[in-house]
Amino acid sequence: MDTQKTARSMRSFMVIWAGQLISLLGSSLTDFALGVWIYRETGQATPFALIGLASLLPSILLSPVGGSLADRFDRKKLILFSDTANALTTLAALFLVLFGRLDVWALVVLAALGSTARALQGPSFSSSISMLVAKEDLVKANGLNQLSRSACTILAPIIAGFLYGVIGLKGIFIIDFATYFFALGAVLITKIPMPKIIEDGKAGKKNVLSDLRFAFSYLKSKKGMLGIVITFGLFNFVLSFSSVIMTPYILTLGSAEVLGTVQFLMGLGMFAGAAVISLFGKVRRKVPMIALLLALVGLFIMPIGLTTSWIVIAVFFFLTMLSVSTASS
Repeated sequence: MDTQKTARSMRSFMVIWAGQLISLLGSSLTDFALGVWIYRETGQATPFALIGLASLLPSILLSPVGGSLADRFDRKKLILFSDTANALTTLAALFLVLFGRLDVWALVVLAALGSTARALQGPSFSSSISMLVAKEDLVKANGLNQLSRSACTILAPIIAGFLYGVIGLKGIFIIDFATYFFALGAVLITKIPMPKIIEDGKAGKKNVLSDLRFAFSYLKSKKGMLGIVITFGLFNFVLSFSSVIMTPYILTLGSAEVLGTVQFLMGLGMFAGAAVISLFGKVRRKVPMIALLLALVGLFIMPIGLTTSWIVIAVFFFLTMLSVSTASS
C-alpha cells in the first residue's frame, strides 16, 4: 500500500473512530446518570446486579456469534444495524422517563437489548479496523480505541455529574440519543472494504456452528492461547462483581460528585496503564507479567471492601484499573 493510500485509509478510520468516540461518550454519560438515578429511586444494590447481569450475559454468550456474522456478512451494515438498535433502546428509555414509566425491570430489558446489539457491533467494528488501515498502522488504530475508552471513563463522570443536576436524566438521554447520529453518519460516509471471501459469496456457505467449532479448534492448536482466553474470561467475570456493586457502595459513602471523582480516577488508571505500555514497549516474558498484574489486581481490590473512606477507595480503584489496563494491553 503506497503512502497516499495509507493516509487515505487512516483518515477513513479516523472518521469512524471519531463518530464512535462521540457515541461512546454519550452512552457513558447515560451509564453514570442511570447509576445515580437507580440508587436514589431504590437505595438497593440488587437492581444494579440485575441490570449488570442483563448487560453482560448477552455480550458474553453472543459475541462468538457476532464474530461469525462479521466473517459472513457486510460489516458496514452490521455496524449500522447495531448502532441503530442501540439508539432505539435509548429512545425507548427516554419515552419511559417522559411518561413516568421507567423502572428497574424496564431497564433490565433495555440493557439486555443493548448488550445484544453491542455483541453484534463489537466484532464487526474490530475486524473492520484491519480492513481499513495499513498493517503498520494497526497498533496506532488499536491504541486510539483504547484511548477512546479511557477518555470516556475519565470525562463522563465529570460531565454527567454536572449535567445531571442541570438537565436531569431526560436531558442526558436526549444527548445520548443525539450522539448516535454522529456514529451512524460517520459509518454511512465511509467505505469499509469487505474480505474477498464475503464479496465472492463463499462465506455464506458456512454456518455459525461450523465457525465456532473452527475457532475453538484453532485456539486448542495454539499452545497456551486457550488457557489465556479462559483466564481472562474468568477474570473479567469476577471483576464485574466489583463493577456492579461499586456505584451503590460509593453512593452510600458520599454524593454523586464523590462517585464521579472515583470513576474519574479509575479512568485515569486505565489511561496510565495504556501509557505505560506505550512508553516501555513490548514485554518479552508476557505470561509471567500478566500473571503478576492479575495478582496485583486482587491485592488492590481487597482493601476496597475494608474501608469506608472514599479517598482510600479511589486510590485503590486507580491502582486496580492501572493493573487491568496494563495486563489487557
